[in-house]
Amino acid sequence: MTIDQKYPAVMNLPDISDEVNVSAGLLSEALKAEDFYDRVTDIVKYKKVVSQFYDQSYRTHHERRFELVNEAIEFIKGHPEWGNLPEDSRKSIISPLANKSCEEVKLKDSIVCSHCQSPLSKIDSDIVMIESLKRNAFHKIEELLEPEVEIERIKISRYLTSSIETEDELNEVIEEIREVALKYIAEGKKVLFE
Repeated sequence: MTIDQKYPAVMNLPDISDEVNVSAGLLSEALKAEDFYDRVTDIVKYKKVVSQFYDQSYRTHHERRFELVNEAIEFIKGHPEWGNLPEDSRKSIISPLANKSCEEVKLKDSIVCSHCQSPLSKIDSDIVMIESLKRNAFHKIEELLEPEVEIERIKISRYLTSSIETEDELNEVIEEIREVALKYIAEGKKVLFE
């Protein structure tokens, strides 16, 4: 395990301590020094500080992802119509989340879990994506329950091209969204807001 892999992965984490930053700097300096062999004790000490912080951070983020993924899966399974869906549909709805679920961290002499092979940056991006995947799963359930009804998605952000500063501006945007939604409803379509 090299410091050039562990430290860059954690150097921007908000909970990194001065001790870890200083140890990483001193380790880098010691590794480049001409008297490298005379600094082996210090090198081992600095490497240990950085490695312990990396390993703990990795485990914490890995466990957090596992918890959030499982909470999202349980939330989806709590949909009132979940039990009425075919088994293969349920599996396909859950799979984008389930694929990110890795319960046990196996980090032995590595910078990634031997099970999921996820770098710390991937774990963090997975955590950010969980809410979106949960929304997508609910949209898919709705589509499966009412396949004969066409669904139109209205992206609210499309109507918010600038900041709203007055009540009149707010009412104008709301009215524009309302008109679009009513048009779709009149056409017999279901409207979902994003």
